Amino acid sequence: MPNQLEGLYLHGSIVLDTYIYGSSDIDFAVITNSRLTEKEIPKLIDIHEIIAGKFGKPEMDGFFTTWEDLCKERDDNDVSFPYYNGGKIGFSTQINPVTKWLL
Repeated sequence: MPNQLEGLYLHGSIVLDTYIYGSSDIDFAVITNSRLTEKEIPKLIDIHEIIAGKFGKPEMDGFFTTWEDLCKERDDNDVSFPYYNGGKIGFSTQINPVTKWLL
């Protein structure tokens, strides 16, 4: 996905120095240049499979969105974006308000 990455941010316990080895995950937010397409989702899956295969634990938990979509007021009927959690890619319209505020 050349030229897609605008920013990669870590948040949560890993940056607040409250990470618990063996229990915590690594929370991340990826800001992309444009909304990811259906064609790009398999690439996200491949990226996360490589990371999980190489490093195993801790698991990663995060989302992929644009600055424009991040700054919108969201409701359940708004545009969805991909997120990664539990080893799988899903889609959501919700971002934790604290994470949103921090970004």
